[in-house]
Amino acid sequence: MYVNIVCVLLLFAPFGVKALKVCDNLWLYDHPNTEHCHNYYQANLTTEQIITTWGFFSVTHLVITEDGYALKLIQAWDLNGQRAGKKMLPDPVVVGHGHMQDSNSMVFQGDMSIVQQLIKQGYYVWLVNFRGNSYSAAHMTIRDKTKFYDFSFDEMGMYDMPAVLKTVKRLTKTSGTPVFLGYGMSNAAAFIYAITKPQEAQKYLKGIVAWAPLIYVSNMKSLVWFALQFVPYFESLWKETFHGEVKVSYDMVQKFCTQYTFQLFICNFFRMFIGGDNIQQINPELLPLGLLSHAERSSYKTLVHYAQLVQTGKFQAMDLGSKKNNITYGQTTPMQYNISAINVPVAIYYGPNDWLTDSVDVQQIYSELNPKVRCGLYRINYDKFSHTDFQEAKVADPLLYKPTLDKIAQICTNKC
Repeated sequence: MYVNIVCVLLLFAPFGVKALKVCDNLWLYDHPNTEHCHNYYQANLTTEQIITTWGFFSVTHLVITEDGYALKLIQAWDLNGQRAGKKMLPDPVVVGHGHMQDSNSMVFQGDMSIVQQLIKQGYYVWLVNFRGNSYSAAHMTIRDKTKFYDFSFDEMGMYDMPAVLKTVKRLTKTSGTPVFLGYGMSNAAAFIYAITKPQEAQKYLKGIVAWAPLIYVSNMKSLVWFALQFVPYFESLWKETFHGEVKVSYDMVQKFCTQYTFQLFICNFFRMFIGGDNIQQINPELLPLGLLSHAERSSYKTLVHYAQLVQTGKFQAMDLGSKKNNITYGQTTPMQYNISAINVPVAIYYGPNDWLTDSVDVQQIYSELNPKVRCGLYRINYDKFSHTDFQEAKVADPLLYKPTLDKIAQICTNKC
């Protein structure tokens, strides 16, 4: 059955969209008609379709948050293995994407993907799509675009996380409790949930494994730091012009960043000033997919929120102004997120050359955790490991994915 589905997907993919050409050498993108280059039709498939091409089963669930946002939550597992008597592990794993990404960003790596490896080990894997991206771009009642994009990662933590975790817990056939594996911004949402709903988190969240958490961000070396200094000044103009939406066109990135060698170099050059440079670890086949993984949409308010965190050096709720703060938080200043309130195990992985997630900021996060929930702070053993390397580096599998699998197993067996 799976073979037939895969054939159908690959048969119709080329007619809908131009196939992405990938090569095993960067210099060959100018000469794509060689044996070292091939069409990668999966680039134009959905997360569910990609998982199906792996030979696994996937189901999409529509999750409605308390404030009315409709989120697509994708469940994946080894149904064939299950039918053949393979023992499924009791605790599911919920995987969260980074800023300006969607669930595709956690599966484009193919056989190397942490998602595929989790499924092979027998986990039920659930991929989140936080509010505002192309998978989760609907609301039950709001039709006004400006109102729709009036959110930051505050709401992702307050509403998206509990809705997702409760759904996973309810639909998990075993008696297990979800472990959250997050990348970048999604960790802010997970932390906010665990901090603001500690009793609920003990029931619905077994632990957090955080890759490159964007929580304290005042020490980032990224070009983003400088850009964020100006972001608040353009908030009103952005709302009026773009309705509060920040969007990077997939078609534009594919056209101007992935077809020729010089395009790949130029686009990656600019990206290095955001997440850090690591030319030695560029995977030629994954580079265009990595660039495309950031062609998504989110809210301008999320950028404003991060600008506030950069300027204050704190992990706090969105500053809405003294009047709105008083209405929303019961005080004139933003609510501070007390990291020591987290009562589930937390493990953190960071890259030494990550220009977004600085080691000083990560160490501050870990030091503020209650010692009882500290499950390890890990510096990836490669000096040039950058922010994008978490998803793309050649050495990501042995240096990050394998240790992550071990850490998740440790949390699931209450050894952390």
